[in-house]
Amino acid sequence: MIGKTVLSALTMFFLMGMVYGQVTQPGTAQLNELEFFVQLNNPKYDGVEGSKHLFEEFVPAKINNIQKSYLVRFDILENTIEVKKDKDEIIGLSKKANHTIKLLDGSERIFETKNFSNKNGDTLNGIFEQLHSDKVFLLFRKSRIKYQKAKPMKSSYEQAVPAKFIPLDDTFYVSFLKEGKSNGLIEVPQKKKSQKSFFGEYFPKIEKFVKHEKLVFNSDEDLVKILKYYSNLTKL
Repeated sequence: MIGKTVLSALTMFFLMGMVYGQVTQPGTAQLNELEFFVQLNNPKYDGVEGSKHLFEEFVPAKINNIQKSYLVRFDILENTIEVKKDKDEIIGLSKKANHTIKLLDGSERIFETKNFSNKNGDTLNGIFEQLHSDKVFLLFRKSRIKYQKAKPMKSSYEQAVPAKFIPLDDTFYVSFLKEGKSNGLIEVPQKKKSQKSFFGEYFPKIEKFVKHEKLVFNSDEDLVKILKYYSNLTKL
C-alpha cells in the first residue's frame, strides 16, 4: 500500500514538473510570441539596382526583451524589420506593435519602431536609430530610400533608365521629455524658415550659437549640442 502511495506521489510530482517546465518565466519572451508576417518579397523589385536595406547582410541583434539573439536587417523602403528565423525563412515583424532592436555586431546601435506623421499628416510606423538619450530629450535618425521606376527608351537619342533604389538624406526627429514622458516625435527642420518656427523666440540665440560653434543641422553630434543649448534656454 505504501509502495503504491509513494509511486502515485512520484508520478504526480513528475507530471507537475513537466507542466511547470513548459511555462515561460517572467521577462523571457519568445520570438513566436511576437506578431509577424512572412510575405516579404515583392516581384516589382526584382532586378532593381541598389538596395532597399540599411545594410544588406543580416547582423545579430536583441529584439525587445527576448533573451536569444536573432539575425536582423532593416528594409528602409518598406519600414520593415526582417528577422532570419532559420536558414530558409525570413519573417517581418508586425507594424502593429513597437519594437526595440539592439545590434550585437560591436556597434551597440539601437533602433526603435515608432509612429510618426509624414508631411501629408498621415500616421505611419517607421524605423528610427536612437542617437541620444537623456532626461530632457531623445534624438533619432530616420534613414530614407526612394524607389525610382524604370524609364523605357523613348527614342534613339535617349537611353533607357533602369529601376533603382536611391538613398535620400537622413531626417532627424526629437522627442522632448516632461516628467519622463515623451511628447511624441517632432522632425527637426533643416531649412532656416522652418527652424524659425521650430525654435520660436529662441531662434536668434540658436542661430548665433550655431554660427559661433560652426555647427550644422544634418550632423547628429552637432544636433545634440544645438538641442542641449535650446533645452537650457527654455529650461525644459
